[in-house]
Amino acid sequence: MYEIESRASSGSARARLEFKAFTGTFDLYAGEIVVFAGASAGALKTVKKGASERLDTPGAWERAGDDGGSTLDLFKQEKWGRVLFRVEARTSGTLVLRVGLVWESEDEPPPVEALVPLRVPPGGIWPGRESVKNWRAYVHGWQCWSPTGALKAERPGNQLLLCFLPRRLKSMLWNPTTPVSSKRGKFESEWFTALADTCARDSVVVGFTGVTQASSRMSVRLGRKPEQSKLEAIALFDGKRPTPGEVMWSEPLAFVPGDLTSANFERYAEMLALEQGVSEVRRTPAGWCSWYNYFNKVTADDVLENLEMLNGAQCKKGSDPFLHDGELAKIGIDVVQIDDGYSPAIGDWLETNESFSAGMETVAQKIAAKGKIPGIWVAPFTVTRKSRIFKEHKDWVQRDRKGKPVLAGFNPVWKGRFYGLDLTNPEVLDWLREVFGTLARYGYRFFKLDFMAGGFLEGKRHDSTLTRAEAGRRALAAIRESVGKDAYIMAAGGPVLLGIGILDSQRVSSDVAHYWREAYQPFLRERVSLGVRNSLRNTLPRAFLSGRVFDGDPDCLMARSTGTKLTGTERRTLASVIAVFGGSFMLSDDLSKWGDEGFSLVAKSLPHAHGLPICPDLWEREIPRFLVSKMNDPAGEYRLALAINWSAKRRDMRVSLRELGLEDGRWHACEFWSGQYLREVTEDVSLPGIEPHGCALLRFTKASESARLIGSNINLSQGAAELVAFERTAAGVSLSLRSPIKCEAVLTLSLPGAAEIKVTAVSGTTVRVEKLMTAIYKVKFDIDGEERLEVSKSGAS
Repeated sequence: MYEIESRASSGSARARLEFKAFTGTFDLYAGEIVVFAGASAGALKTVKKGASERLDTPGAWERAGDDGGSTLDLFKQEKWGRVLFRVEARTSGTLVLRVGLVWESEDEPPPVEALVPLRVPPGGIWPGRESVKNWRAYVHGWQCWSPTGALKAERPGNQLLLCFLPRRLKSMLWNPTTPVSSKRGKFESEWFTALADTCARDSVVVGFTGVTQASSRMSVRLGRKPEQSKLEAIALFDGKRPTPGEVMWSEPLAFVPGDLTSANFERYAEMLALEQGVSEVRRTPAGWCSWYNYFNKVTADDVLENLEMLNGAQCKKGSDPFLHDGELAKIGIDVVQIDDGYSPAIGDWLETNESFSAGMETVAQKIAAKGKIPGIWVAPFTVTRKSRIFKEHKDWVQRDRKGKPVLAGFNPVWKGRFYGLDLTNPEVLDWLREVFGTLARYGYRFFKLDFMAGGFLEGKRHDSTLTRAEAGRRALAAIRESVGKDAYIMAAGGPVLLGIGILDSQRVSSDVAHYWREAYQPFLRERVSLGVRNSLRNTLPRAFLSGRVFDGDPDCLMARSTGTKLTGTERRTLASVIAVFGGSFMLSDDLSKWGDEGFSLVAKSLPHAHGLPICPDLWEREIPRFLVSKMNDPAGEYRLALAINWSAKRRDMRVSLRELGLEDGRWHACEFWSGQYLREVTEDVSLPGIEPHGCALLRFTKASESARLIGSNINLSQGAAELVAFERTAAGVSLSLRSPIKCEAVLTLSLPGAAEIKVTAVSGTTVRVEKLMTAIYKVKFDIDGEERLEVSKSGAS
């Protein structure tokens, strides 16, 4: 027997693998607990479409070399060559598994369907446990529109999917090579999954950390009993043939045990980023997008009118006072992005329709002349029959085995079907370079890529030596090369993890809309179609990826109070989620429709603070209620937390520190929308009367003997965006704050040891002080731009 162990850091269980050479099976441990027993690794060859068989055979394995304990290499001799198995011990109690093969026979290598680094047999998941009643499976969707979440073992495999979607439209929402089952507990999860036992209070994340070679998935079966439960980690190679004499490795697979916190999800994200060369996530600038107000009816005049308003010009359509004194120019929108609607057909990206008759270069120049970053929407892998590209280059379109174009989906906005391009065709890559190189020369520096799934359809490819993942990465690399390293690239509507290391921002949610939900959505258990409700329900379970792997995009904020069905409460909830999520930030309104309420909401949202979010109740509820982000201001670290009332009725909520993932201790709690200081919290906090579809937005600051800002009404971040400087002095505190617009600032300060305080504004503005309780003070003053306050303490509290 061979053994390898990853020593644990504080708060995490050590991971260990024991390999039985005679049988070729292994057990995976978290500490002394067996997580997976009797597991194996192997390879599958394609026999015919939809059918495969094992390349490896049962038998004894041998060790190949010894590097001193951090890597375990084994091999098994086959008639045709060797099967390889490698395990690496990583830091923080994690292991990485790989399986590979070397074809050494004179016969032609077979098409490889998949390499399987982990195959857990029935009964091998947490062996010895009596019931699956409290087991959960995290199911991750193929693309941003695909629902994601943690499900109970008794749920059907298609719980998160549209049950009535025709098979031919499957590729719009999920991986066309992934089977979908309605059977109880039969789940398919893209790239990674996680299992939890809420009774034993442990969990494990199992996921591929490589995305460059294979479109990988996790197949989970949670039966009615533990003896019927099994798991497979499958790296799909789409029938690619190995090169004789060379090692063909699977993508690396991480084994990350943990508890019911999000810690092992976070570690997995860090391992994913490391494997793809992401040392630091590049944040995208805040922007304005035309889509959710103008849709594909946008005109150049619409874009330029909003551009003028963003630069302080008076609105021509209304007389809202905030538009008269240039305050819109102060809110900090850097990008002006034109969405769908400028091209004559989907695919003809270098041509324009009559709404943009002057051409896209002219629009880009006008945006840049106003000091903004020109942005443009492109669906680079998608075409419609009406496009010149489809008509003149039919051989570029992905086709099935019979030579017919493969349907990528149906879009009523485009009035019909659309198709995907074959990304293995070198002419398609040349065309992509031409399109994006030209747009870059026009001056566009922000690119929103959409409907990306069209490039990953099933079918007969021009170059069968490339997997779909390899072809997709190569196409994205060609786009990046064409636009340059300094350009920003955001993607949506395609494989969520495939662009890591190439893209800057990745959408994690389905589309928002100007309404909360459609009436049919709850009855059909439908989590795919448009609406703020569905969008937020995808954002929360994917939160741990943002800031660690890419800049997560939760879609756009709509602040307008006209031309919308969203209530003011629902708009505040959307803005709050975007604030706590701390990823990218985009607005999508006709700015003339804002009014004072809309402008105030946006002004409190900007500048946009970036954070590291988690969903702390992911395992506790199938529809999570909480989102928490780690934030920093100049005085130190704090937590920004959100509690959502999904109900259509007003609801009292009570939230414990444990539910939010906060460590034990004393925490100051301030709620943004009510402006209330909720006292020092040691166990839980009461949140009475949260409105239907409303939320509480809370700052939690660890109580200490040091002075701290513990609440603010200037920005939704309550510190990270508006607090510029915070210095503890012999007399008290000196702090500087910034607001993009003129407003009344209300700060809550914790000043231990101060019986009374005196606050002076350097500008001379009047400052009003209210003592809330011992050492807790509320400070009010008018701010316009930047202000510095000098706080002096007197007496002993």
